[in-house]
Amino acid sequence: MAMAVPIAPFELSFDGRDADGHTADALYIGQSLQGIARLYNSVIGWHLHGRILAPAFQDVRVHVGPPKDGSLLYIIYMMMVHGKMAVYPEIFFELAQFLIPAAVKALIARRSGQMKIVEKQADAMLEMYRRYDEFARQVHSDHVREKGQLLDVLKTLADANRKPLADMTAPVGRTVKQIEHFKNLPEPVVVDEPIAEALRTQDGAVVGELEKYFGKLVAVDTVTGACKLLLDDSAKPIKGKITDPALAMPENPYTHALDTQTHVTVTAKPVSKNGKISTLYVSDAKPDEAV
Repeated sequence: MAMAVPIAPFELSFDGRDADGHTADALYIGQSLQGIARLYNSVIGWHLHGRILAPAFQDVRVHVGPPKDGSLLYIIYMMMVHGKMAVYPEIFFELAQFLIPAAVKALIARRSGQMKIVEKQADAMLEMYRRYDEFARQVHSDHVREKGQLLDVLKTLADANRKPLADMTAPVGRTVKQIEHFKNLPEPVVVDEPIAEALRTQDGAVVGELEKYFGKLVAVDTVTGACKLLLDDSAKPIKGKITDPALAMPENPYTHALDTQTHVTVTAKPVSKNGKISTLYVSDAKPDEAV
């Protein structure tokens, strides 16, 4: 069936780990692409109709193009089913170039507890809707006029896409290091290991900002990066994951700190569940800053 391509394609990149050799585990990549297709289809359906549609919505189909060298890079096409394009004014597709990335970023942030990002994307979307008031009134009624209402819609849309968002993360931390949505745009949307953990969690996971933590390393796996840290203000070790490439070096601060049991300062991004740190994703360690 012939299909039109009214929205400029987006780039999707799988980076790191196996992808550095231009391969990746097919099962994880397949699961991820299915999740991404359902997520994008849900967002474009909401954009075109102003409501959250059933998964069977078929006016738009998400296609994927061939990989390119450099990582696993795909081109994401949103294809209009034959005969459907005439139903929508051109302005729908022009706005989609901005609103699809903004909405996807907001949904990922909403499910990973990054509310500052959600607020920022909602503000940007509201500004665009105000510029195109006729479109907003025709398609989205009142729920894109007030920030609180738009935030409610984004929460509902994020909850509706819980499984696609989780499926999308399947390769991260297993066969690739991260997924980069909209790689061809000025502000790509990166899904790294902390965000992937939060998206896989049923509810309540929050990805925090990078912070410094002080303590001792009590376990380090140099192959997987898994570790345990006993922080100075904690009675029990906390699970960690070292994402720093320096771990692969023969002389590195992680194994040194483990062997000598010296204090270290680690820079890490926390993932919290029910208000408690679940995992620290460590990107740097400096024994010379010991306390």
